[in-house]
Amino acid sequence: MQDPGKAALERRSFAHALFLLLLGPLVWALYFSFAYGLHSLACAAGGAGWRNMVSALLLIGAAVSLAALGASAVVIARRRSKTAERAFESYASAVLLLLSAVAILWTGAAPLFLTTCEMMR
Repeated sequence: MQDPGKAALERRSFAHALFLLLLGPLVWALYFSFAYGLHSLACAAGGAGWRNMVSALLLIGAAVSLAALGASAVVIARRRSKTAERAFESYASAVLLLLSAVAILWTGAAPLFLTTCEMMR
């Protein structure tokens, strides 16, 4: 029979590892939803007059999202362990953070090149 304290620790450890693994894609999904929601609202409200504010908000949102990913990378780097399982979790989390950062940069670059309502077409 397994010790209840050890079982609770393993569940917490699994939940923590899963959270760190999915943190990058979750941050990207939140930024993606924010970006396209803001674009939709700006186009519905009148388009061109909102361009500067929408662009500024999107760039601020991208900066905040990238800062969150950077903080997550620090947490993952500190969590590294010598066990193969933990090393794989850290590596997979770091790769997902990197891919999420690229996706945020790609999504965040749109307001630099397109007008607000052109992005929705």
